[in-house]
Order: sequence, then structure tokens, then C-alpha cells
Amino acid sequence: MNREALKTESSKPSLPRRLRSGFRASRFTLWGAALVVAALVVFHGPLFRFLAGLLVVEDQQTAAGAVVVMGASGPFHAAPFNEAAQLYRDGQAREIVLIEDRSSRLVRAGVVPTLEMIGKRQLAEQSVPDAALTVLAGEQRTDWDRARRLGSWLDEHPAASATVLCNEFDSRRTYGIFREELGARRAARLLWRAVPDRRYGVSNWWQSRQGIVEFAGAYVALAHAHVVGEPPRDTKRWDPDEYEAALKEARR
Repeated sequence: MNREALKTESSKPSLPRRLRSGFRASRFTLWGAALVVAALVVFHGPLFRFLAGLLVVEDQQTAAGAVVVMGASGPFHAAPFNEAAQLYRDGQAREIVLIEDRSSRLVRAGVVPTLEMIGKRQLAEQSVPDAALTVLAGEQRTDWDRARRLGSWLDEHPAASATVLCNEFDSRRTYGIFREELGARRAARLLWRAVPDRRYGVSNWWQSRQGIVEFAGAYVALAHAHVVGEPPRDTKRWDPDEYEAALKEARR
């Protein structure tokens, strides 16, 4: 009985041996982490370019009947008129179609110029005549709205094809929304051109804070579009007279 107890006691590892095993495991963990960090440092460029490339959809450019520009007036809504003018001058488009959102109260009140006015000025500076610009204006707040508006234009011009200009990091999300709304037949008449930001792009987005923010936001927006889909429409308009009357009522 005592021999069995001694054998059992002697088979248990001593405390120093357990500590040595823990130290060895910790060393392996640290070495593994160091190798991962080193790999990220050495190969971060190709990895980051690959991840950004997943956000981009772009077709091989060929001549199309029109080039489509989308946007809204305002300091944070720059539209790619320069790219559209370049395609027009190169003979890759005979018409520039502007899908403009005019839901802004500032635009409706005339406080800021419409995107049409800005576009005509920029295009004229690049020798593009006003007659080459077709404007589809209205309350087109979302990409789903813009897709339906472009779909109506395609239905009105059954023989037309177009190149759609869109933000580089947002191109896959925009492409998915338009393909879903337009259907395969009408979507096949479109080519896609991803326009990079002049400050950063697929090759160097991680080198600027704004590029990192845009990259992360693009993945969040892409996931949201796939999971949630089109946001609910807010049909209630802001009425200044109604707002003022509510304030007077609240003061009584």
C-alpha cells in the first residue's frame, strides 16, 4: 500500500518542472506573435492592396453611348466631372447623364447652386458643350433611388449603353445595388469605372488617416447593404412654418 502511494507521489511532476513547461510555452507564443508581426510588417502592402481590391469593381473601358455621373450639391459631394469630360473628349461617350439629388433644403431654397450649375461650369472649362449634358434631377437620396432613376432612363433609351462613374472604394456596393434594382438585362448595358480619391487609393490607403477611415467605412457600408438593404424612406418633410408654429405653441 505504501509502495503504491510512493509510486503515485513520484509520478506527479514537481513544481519547477511545471514552471519550465510554462516558460517554454510562453516562449513559443512570443516567437509566434513576433513572426506574425514581422510578416505583417514585411507583407502589409500586398495584403492591404488585396483587401482594398475586394471593394473595387471596374470593367475594361470601351466606347459607350453615355457616361453617368451621380451626386448632390455641397462641399462633401464632389462629382467626377473631370473624368466624365475626359471620356467625352476621348470619344468614349457622346452624352453625359447627371443623376442629381436635389432633396437638400439649401439647394431648394437657392442658397447653394445645384450640381447641374456646377457641372455645366466645370464641363464648359473642358470644352464640353451644354447640349451634351442630360440632367435627371429629383429626390434621389440613396443609391437605390439613383438606380431606379437610371433604370427609367435606360427604358426610355432601349438602345443606349452607359459607363457609370462611382467612388473607387464604394464601387462594389454600388454595383451590387444597381444590379439588384435593374435586373441582369438592363445591368448588362452598363460598364463600371471606379474613380479613386486624389489623396489615396487601393495602392496607398493605409498611409493616411482619411484613407483608413474611408476603407473601414466602405466595408461597413458594403456589409450593411447586403444584410439590411435599402433604408426605410422618411416621407415626412420638414416644414419651417409648421416648426415655427410648434415653437410658439410650446412657449404658451
